Amino acid sequence: MAVSELIMPTPTAPPTAQRAQSRQVKLRATTVSISEVAEHFQVTRRAIRHYETHGLLCSTRDGRNGRMFDADSRLRLQAILRLRSIGVPIREIAIALQSGRDLDLIVQEGFEARLAALEEERARIESTLRSLGPRRERRGATSFTGRTVRAPPSAGLAEAVDSLAQTAG
Repeated sequence: MAVSELIMPTPTAPPTAQRAQSRQVKLRATTVSISEVAEHFQVTRRAIRHYETHGLLCSTRDGRNGRMFDADSRLRLQAILRLRSIGVPIREIAIALQSGRDLDLIVQEGFEARLAALEEERARIESTLRSLGPRRERRGATSFTGRTVRAPPSAGLAEAVDSLAQTAG
């Protein structure tokens, strides 16, 4: 489902049908409080304020100076959370959001970039495992200088020594 199609996603486990319906109507309101947004997206108010401090979100203030978020801010928060969930740094998210491009496109590009980075990391790990494989199979490991390093005593040997010490004592 596209980010732009959502004002707020459906809560994952509503306590009762009546409460869920009431919450959904309230969340479709023009603005909602930081507490309601935090509860709905299952993030802390502190995280939302953090994103606002970094210029990722904008809020308005109500009569009691409480933060209020409109539908556009909630869509931005949803995109931010999706990008953060795949490890995109806040600085990169800020740059992408400041570009004024479509949120769906930003999220899609973030996913593709993260997938490419993970594929590169997997290739490096597989290469390292292949190079270490023959060394793991030998009884003694070879150091980087080519010298043979003694393998540490096995746990079985240590237990046998302890057992002999107890029977001798």
